[in-house]
Amino acid sequence: MNWWSRPAADTQITHGSRLWLYVLSAIIMLLLVAPTLIVVPMSFSDSQYLEFPPSTWSLR
Repeated sequence: MNWWSRPAADTQITHGSRLWLYVLSAIIMLLLVAPTLIVVPMSFSDSQYLEFPPSTWSLR
């Protein structure tokens, strides 16, 4: 087999590598979603500034 007909890299991933890929993906998703889960409830606060936990709820 010539060098130009070989694949650039192995396409099979080991179970250990797949586990690390899932863990890394979960951490990245958590870092992206967590701020949204915190800011959205804080935006319904009655306060003029963001506070957590909200003392009262408002659509102001």
